[in-house]
Amino acid sequence: LSFFRAARKINPNIRVLFMSGYSEDHQPELHESAEGRNYLQKPFTVSALCSRIREILDSPSGSIATTSV
Repeated sequence: LSFFRAARKINPNIRVLFMSGYSEDHQPELHESAEGRNYLQKPFTVSALCSRIREILDSPSGSIATTSV
């Protein structure tokens, strides 16, 4: 998260996808934060990863609402 914040200072339009290995009942606070809007919960399929990357790249701001996969 600190790397993302530092990178965003350099490039405010940076596009990121956060992912975690935490179980659904123990998700980090990132999931609820504004930076966590591009969050993908593990485990996920290659198809889900590719779809999420495409959504982020195609969105005007690079930020999409979190959806369950």
